[in-house]
Amino acid sequence: MITVGRMPPIHPPQRMVPTTVKDPTHRKNESQPRKRMALLLFIIATGLGLLNFGIIHTDALASGRSRYNWKDPFVNEFTGAYSAVLLVPLMMWLWKKRPIHRNWATGIPLYLFAIVFFGATHTTLMHMTRLVLYPMIVGYPFDYGALPYRYLMEFQKQVLWIPGVFGLFAFIDQIRSSQHNKLMAARLQSRLAHTQLNQLTQQINPHFLFNSLNLISSKVYGDPDAADRLIGELADLLRDSLDLGKRPGIPLQEELGFLEKYLSIMIARFGNRILVERHIDPESLPTIVPSMILQPVIENSFKHRLESRLGSIRISISTRMVPQGLEIEILDAFTPAETAGHAYPDRSRPSGTGLSNIRERLQLTYGDQARLEAAPIDDDHFRTLIRLPLEFPPLCPDTY
Repeated sequence: MITVGRMPPIHPPQRMVPTTVKDPTHRKNESQPRKRMALLLFIIATGLGLLNFGIIHTDALASGRSRYNWKDPFVNEFTGAYSAVLLVPLMMWLWKKRPIHRNWATGIPLYLFAIVFFGATHTTLMHMTRLVLYPMIVGYPFDYGALPYRYLMEFQKQVLWIPGVFGLFAFIDQIRSSQHNKLMAARLQSRLAHTQLNQLTQQINPHFLFNSLNLISSKVYGDPDAADRLIGELADLLRDSLDLGKRPGIPLQEELGFLEKYLSIMIARFGNRILVERHIDPESLPTIVPSMILQPVIENSFKHRLESRLGSIRISISTRMVPQGLEIEILDAFTPAETAGHAYPDRSRPSGTGLSNIRERLQLTYGDQARLEAAPIDDDHFRTLIRLPLEFPPLCPDTY
């Protein structure tokens, strides 16, 4: 059995102030996506060239033309593929600057013109590169025939693949937009959950403050030293509650330290009517738990026991590590005074604000991985059991 006393708060790391000095690797990091895009386009162009050449070559072999000059279709298909891929960055730039769906009235004429422009550019690139490569690779000059008809012939194929590329851009944008919306919705949900958690965590019972101030007031003249000590303890408790309320998870050791400060004030108020026993597993102390989750449970015991009936209460606080995670058990045993009444408020279905808040916080933090069990054992014994997983989930860290 050990008693956990006052623990120094762990302050979150300070944020670094950004400076105007740029990272020397900034430009290098920016160039990485461009290099990956260039490599991807090269691979696509090479694959298309090989595919088209393979179709023509196998067709020639199937037709019995095994001695035909295979270099001719080889140069044709690869110059066609590489010339088309060279236009993709420019087409991508146009899509980013003026996507067709931004304004259909101006977008449709613009993209009709773009199809003609990119088609003519593609044919021109193929013509120019073949004029250079044919004598070097094929062995004779390139003859494209009557160019006006050749431009028209190529355009019949370009009118299919150029709009197809723009359609691919639109499809990718749709996927990105959908993923972005899902991400923003998840972040919004996480922020809303954090807001709820903060509201639940930072709730300080006005009734507790009122009773504490009344207690201090009653001792100001009769016992000024005790009053001064209580003022310091109450100030420490309020300061810690503000600090812990900003941190969704803290080590169990800090949580127990905060609980000790609360208990010291309650013991000063009720005196020998309170006995607290602690059975703390040292291995459980580093476990991260939701901040300020135990104080409402203890407060619930005082509210339903000592404030409503005459008698004394023994509170046992136990922690233990289990295969599923961490278990925290709080058992209160009430001993009624001889002059006390027989019954006290029904707690068979705990619905007080404290326990309801804990349930909601556990659900928001862990989902279905944590549990809160709260039920009477008999008329004078009440048991609260909290089961928590070992891993504390990262709850939208960018909000801190």
